[in-house]
Amino acid sequence: MLRFWQRRKDDPRVGPPSPEGADEGAARAAELEKATFKPGMQIAGKFTLQRLIAAGSMGTVFEAWDMFVERRVAIKLMHPNYDRDPAMIARFRREAQTTAAIQHPNVVTIHEVGQRRDGTFYMVQELLEGESLREYLAPRGRLTEHETMTIMVPIMGALIAAHRRGIVHRDIKPENIVLTDSTSGEIVPKLIDFGLARVNTLDPKRKLTLSGVVMGTPEYMAPEQAKGDPGIDARADVWSVGAVLFELLSGRRPYDGPTHQAVLIKIVTEAPPILSTLVDDIPAAFLEVVQGALVQAREGRYPSMQVFRDKLVFAYENISHRVVLAPTRGPKDEDEDTHEPHEEAEAAYEASGADVLELDPADLVLDEDTVTELDEAIASLASTTIATLPRAEVEWRDAAALFPGAPPTADENAAFDALGVNALRDAEAHAARAIEASGTPETIARMRLVQAIAHRWLGNTAEARRAAEEAITGLPRGSTAYHAALGHLVIASGSMGDVARIGAFVDELAALAREGVTTEAHIVTAARLVIALVRAGLTDRAHEVFAGAQRLAQRHSVVSSFVLAWLDVARVEIALHEGDLIGYVRRVESAVENFTSAGDMRNACLQRCNIGNAYVQLGAYALAVAAFREAQAIAEPMQLDFVSSLLANLGYALAHMENLTEAIAVETAALELLVRQGNRRGEGFVRVYLSIILRLAGRTDEALTMAQHAMEVSEGVPAARACALALIAAIAIARNNVREAYTKASEAMQILGRLEGIEEGESLIQWTYALALRVNGAEEEALRRITEARRRLLKRADRISDPRWRQSFLEQVPDNARVMEFAAIWLGER
Repeated sequence: MLRFWQRRKDDPRVGPPSPEGADEGAARAAELEKATFKPGMQIAGKFTLQRLIAAGSMGTVFEAWDMFVERRVAIKLMHPNYDRDPAMIARFRREAQTTAAIQHPNVVTIHEVGQRRDGTFYMVQELLEGESLREYLAPRGRLTEHETMTIMVPIMGALIAAHRRGIVHRDIKPENIVLTDSTSGEIVPKLIDFGLARVNTLDPKRKLTLSGVVMGTPEYMAPEQAKGDPGIDARADVWSVGAVLFELLSGRRPYDGPTHQAVLIKIVTEAPPILSTLVDDIPAAFLEVVQGALVQAREGRYPSMQVFRDKLVFAYENISHRVVLAPTRGPKDEDEDTHEPHEEAEAAYEASGADVLELDPADLVLDEDTVTELDEAIASLASTTIATLPRAEVEWRDAAALFPGAPPTADENAAFDALGVNALRDAEAHAARAIEASGTPETIARMRLVQAIAHRWLGNTAEARRAAEEAITGLPRGSTAYHAALGHLVIASGSMGDVARIGAFVDELAALAREGVTTEAHIVTAARLVIALVRAGLTDRAHEVFAGAQRLAQRHSVVSSFVLAWLDVARVEIALHEGDLIGYVRRVESAVENFTSAGDMRNACLQRCNIGNAYVQLGAYALAVAAFREAQAIAEPMQLDFVSSLLANLGYALAHMENLTEAIAVETAALELLVRQGNRRGEGFVRVYLSIILRLAGRTDEALTMAQHAMEVSEGVPAARACALALIAAIAIARNNVREAYTKASEAMQILGRLEGIEEGESLIQWTYALALRVNGAEEEALRRITEARRRLLKRADRISDPRWRQSFLEQVPDNARVMEFAAIWLGER
């Protein structure tokens, strides 16, 4: 199957010709374009490039994800070398204008046209999924007259609409007709690529075609096009449609040759073959109508596409006694996947009796009234005005203006720009060159900040921490850029499980507040610190920092989307820790919206992954898999660090859908990435997941080894360590090693008690400890523990307002179901 703008690479004649007819120039331009734009880059702050579809002389076409509207699109990007070429800019805009002006169901839809910072334009169109007519024809050789009519009559209708607006396509060929599927299974042909279209107008200044220049694809060109004559009109399209019909019905082109030049000479000097002599199974009366379009003198052709279509339809109905209907695809193989992943997931969940998720609980409110040293420092700043942080890029672009006497170099500006479009490796490389070339303290500080952010998203945790530490020493204390460096140092330290360092950041934040050099970036740093504190098990301090951040935001009436997004993420972490799944989902959705509004597509994508995590917590594994796969399609082209965590969660969800083979493969890939990144927290959790999956697969020895490794690497990640200990205890119980089971389960329970809850795995720890007590003869204590575990679980469940989601949470999450089952049996309720 093809997507919009794909070309046949095995046929050099079907590639898009250069507007100037220079094949070598087109090839060079395409190579330059591919070097300029890469999957993962962002265009206009909202389109994330995912996959290269085609490259031509004017630019390249990518499949992209529209983060605002949440849909897949095709985006055509003008080559940057043309930013100062008025003719090429005018041609690019003309393509967009002509396509958008037609507004016909059989013409590709234009969603948006815009201009990039470098002056070049981009055009966003609907992404057409299906085969080109060339691909459809190739295995068949030729089509029946019925198939031909049902495909070409709608295309002729599209051209009639274009001609009425004075637009001549001039490049009609099977490659420019895409056969998409409607919801009812019918084929919907779409005409694409108006890049060579001519707008006939009385104003000679508005004509973009040069006299004597050959425009189009030779095999389908009208003779006047082949000669480069001026004044090309709709009759050229009549000829091209006739040539396409000729090929569809006979299986051969009317004109062919070893080179483009040879084909052009034939078109100008030789009469076309007689179609009826090549086809003997279609009535001649019908074929003669097609032949009437291939008259070399345009005055002898049909005067309009309307006349051609009407004659063709009349002749067809006379010979077949059938009306032209849209064709349908043939039946698919039984094992062919005909549904999108999310459709299967929704169907699976509907079958379980659950409604669509409807969440509207009260906001998560922290009743933290303790006045801390940090609060007192913040209170002293209530009357001051603080710098705003409206968009994500302000974090690092603030660094450019911090040293008026040392403006950024060209390499520095290139590094800032690359970071802005998610060209992370380019940003790091430009920063390194800038440091090497200049070496001034100002350049080093600015570029280490760029490197810290780039390495953070690339998953190079140790490098991110080193760069952030060096950036902090050179940036003005308390500035927005300083806070950006400090915030990324917090993130890196959290990923590395450095608990002592994380705790010290609270004092640093309070000191910054006392000094009075606070911007809205201070709140973002606080939010980042809250997340690290919760994950490090320092929940009391997390509540203190979050309460202070809230008060600061309220006192200064903060409305910046970027700041609000980070406050949402801090709430997300606290809600997950407290078992408030509805608050978790609500805040994740809010964070996605706010990050998107702030132009932070990296963090918006990360929070989309957390929606999948919420489904896992609720036991809706099919929906979780669909959410993870959707996020994966966005995150992988962007080459973001959390792809590893995304894969870990995907593998865990797959395992609970009994797809163990794929789950193990996905989880193993995630583990390799996390180890390479130096992400100890992620590694600890993925080893826990792998241990669970391996045990489900009956590979108990491997599961035990994996759990032991998880325990070892999670020294600074208490939640992961507690889960690993519980898994070791569960395996020990199964092997009747009751003493070891009690030892490990007790340590896990101690961690849980110290943390007062964890984001995941609490039920696992609770039932394992209760069972370890029971098998060691402590029946009464075991009963008390399982009763308490059920009480805590039901308290969490009571926060889920929708009864079916509540039921799913209690019954579909295996560890939750086990707590409920053990309690019911041990208490004699069953």
